[in-house]
Amino acid sequence: MKKYIAPIILFFFFALASCSDKNDNSKTDFLKDKNELLRSLNILGKATEKFNQLKPTDANLNVDDTLAVIKFAEQVKEYKNVLNEFQLGINESEKVSDEFLDNIHPEMKSMYRDKYIGSFKLQLSSNLFEKGFKYSNDKNKLAEIAEEENKQDKKVEEMQTEWFDFIQKHQDVLNDEDVLTGKKSDKSYWGMFWRFLVADFIATLLVSFLIVILILPITGIALLSEKIKSSALSFLTIPFVLVAGLGQLYFWVLWASFCVFHMHYYMDSPNVSHRWLYYLTGFFAAIAPMGYLSTKEQETADTNTERNRIANGSFMYILLTIVAYIVFCIYPNLMDYKLISFINDWLTKH
Repeated sequence: MKKYIAPIILFFFFALASCSDKNDNSKTDFLKDKNELLRSLNILGKATEKFNQLKPTDANLNVDDTLAVIKFAEQVKEYKNVLNEFQLGINESEKVSDEFLDNIHPEMKSMYRDKYIGSFKLQLSSNLFEKGFKYSNDKNKLAEIAEEENKQDKKVEEMQTEWFDFIQKHQDVLNDEDVLTGKKSDKSYWGMFWRFLVADFIATLLVSFLIVILILPITGIALLSEKIKSSALSFLTIPFVLVAGLGQLYFWVLWASFCVFHMHYYMDSPNVSHRWLYYLTGFFAAIAPMGYLSTKEQETADTNTERNRIANGSFMYILLTIVAYIVFCIYPNLMDYKLISFINDWLTKH
């Protein structure tokens, strides 16, 4: 099995190299990103002021009043214009790169895209104002729409409040021209290298502890089965073996996600020129813990058969880690799933 490791690693290395083909004009791109960010904030800020002035009053909902209906129809027209401005601001926000937002602050992308821009997407998707006009003759329906609108307004206000609180809290960073233009970055290759070194040590301890916990019930059942001379008890180990296998699989997928996430965080900086080096470092950081544990475990084996069994089992986990690492590099959006992202989200906030 060992003879296949080198060609497989070489194959995946070339796959990683294809991921690292990025534009090196990062500083120029950051200037564009800065302008797009400010433009989107300006458009959405002005559109919000207009939107707040378009809130309907009770008089607008009096369908027996012809002037009120006409006024409400005019409001709907103005409202559509505001919606178009919302969409324009959202379109501008999509031109801002994730690398630029990550370079400003680890939480900037989430706050800007999920909270601030997300609040406008929520308003666009609901169309509550238009629904109110459509059902202007149905007072019961209007009451339901009004209640739904109040809930939406609270949600939008909550999302935007989180955004503005974040802006207020990080005024120093957001007003730093060097940060916004990419002239200054605290992210360095050696910062990533030492973080991976520490993380590898912690991951090795964690997986060692995890294996002991998962194997303990299996060992206990095996000893009990041998003591009472009953082969039937051995069947009880099957669910524990499955749990142990799946637990380790899940751990290595999370570990690969961690390595890709932090590799991208450090690599997506305007000062980075040799991105392949970041991919390569993250790759070896991902496979190092299992490789080390496999070597140590083989040293304790008494026979070649046992050593080969350990090597084959370790190879499968290393292969899984490599595949997960490559997949996350090519499709980073997969790391956004809660069952995978919770570790990176927690580490980002701490």
